[in-house]
Amino acid sequence: MTEEVMAEGKYLRLMRRGRWEYAERTGDGRAVAIVAVTDDGRMVLVEQFRPAIGRRAIELPAGLVGDRTEFEGEALSVAAERELLEETGYAAEQLEFLTDGPPSPGAISETIAFFRATGLRRVAAGGGDESEDIVVHEIPVADVAQFLRERENAGIAIDSKVWGGLFFVGSTAAPPDRVPIDLSATGPVRADSPTGLALRDELFERLDEILPALPESGRVGILGGTFNPPHVGHALLAHAMLATEQLDQVWVVPVFEHPFGKESAAFEDRMEMCRRAFAHLG
Repeated sequence: MTEEVMAEGKYLRLMRRGRWEYAERTGDGRAVAIVAVTDDGRMVLVEQFRPAIGRRAIELPAGLVGDRTEFEGEALSVAAERELLEETGYAAEQLEFLTDGPPSPGAISETIAFFRATGLRRVAAGGGDESEDIVVHEIPVADVAQFLRERENAGIAIDSKVWGGLFFVGSTAAPPDRVPIDLSATGPVRADSPTGLALRDELFERLDEILPALPESGRVGILGGTFNPPHVGHALLAHAMLATEQLDQVWVVPVFEHPFGKESAAFEDRMEMCRRAFAHLG
């Protein structure tokens, strides 16, 4: 299937493949995110204004690989070291590669590599380059969840990768009254709609038989998708839902068939992949 360039700017181009539209970086196409914790247990986060959402956001230190001419061809670890120093003023004695993958594979081709930075020592002021206005936060790991809720209540956006960073440092982060994802109960069986649920009048009379019993206050979050396959972005989103909303459970609901006819793995296989992909939240 051929690709078509619909529009192109200095940093992004808008692409079309068949009926699917997506963005891609004009440069290397990779990014790095750094999970940085000081020797005394403080997580290093950054805050800056993001034009795409029109407000400030709390994020992991992060940046693009090879985003300037002098950085072309740099290794992922070198980019991580450079971005950490540039944004936070910290140098790390050790950078450990954690994982990589696409954060939003339906919208952009970019991939992000996560690194854990240890042995931090401050050697510069940080704050980003001349085009950035970055505020550095150093929060005890045990207090990060509360800090994020307070910032969110103040109108600051929270990048879901921050919750992934907490997962990588072994913090549950979610408030104690949140219940992990429960995939043990079976949901509706496929009938004749793309989502696997036939919306017929008689179906609503049998909802108590089909759906699992609502727990606690009955507040359930629905995370739907093709999950072909489930990836780190889905897991981060589920983690963020549980940690930021007053939910008793999150139900992960794979579609039986893609509504636009996209070929996918068998429904049963995707269900099993979901059980494994989200098991760490249980």
